[in-house]
Formats: sequence, C-alpha cells, structure tokens
Amino acid sequence: MHDLSALLKRWLRELPQPLLTNELIQLFYQCHALPPADQAKALSIVVQMLPHENRNTLRTLIRFLNNIIVQKDYNKMNMHNVATIIAPSFFPPRYIHPTD
Repeated sequence: MHDLSALLKRWLRELPQPLLTNELIQLFYQCHALPPADQAKALSIVVQMLPHENRNTLRTLIRFLNNIIVQKDYNKMNMHNVATIIAPSFFPPRYIHPTD
C-alpha cells in the first residue's frame, strides 16, 4: 500500500501542470484562510473554474481517497491522515508563491 501511495503522490507532483492548474492553484491554497463556513463554497466555485479534464480527475481522485477513509477501521487512514499524506502533492512547492 505504501508503494501505491508513493506512486500516486509522485504522479501528482510530477505532472507537467498541476492538477489544480497554474492559474487557480493560488486560489485553492488561499481558501484555507477563509472562515470554515465559507471554505466549502469557495472551493466549490474554484473547482468549477477548473478545466473539465482536471475537474473529472480531481473528482475521481477525491472519490478514491474517500473510499480509503471509509475503510479507516482497517487501514488507520482517517480524513486527517489522508489529508496529511496527500495534500502536499496537490500543492507542490514549485507552484506555490506565498504572497505578503
């Protein structure tokens, strides 16, 4: 299982363009600064701005990760653990340019 997660993370990090796109990745990154009640709305809007292919890939990937979380009693991978492992691969450092 560790090899598969490493392969998925590597694939995400080495995409020629990030799954969340160069144009939108900063907006995704900044959603965490919003109040919790507004984060879901903001993420939904930004996801709708993704190209169709990226949105479908993201949807499939999220469903897959959700299936892992559903099995948390067997694999010890709850939502927090999955997020800790996979989130950095969605936001490769080369695409994040912190703003002041």
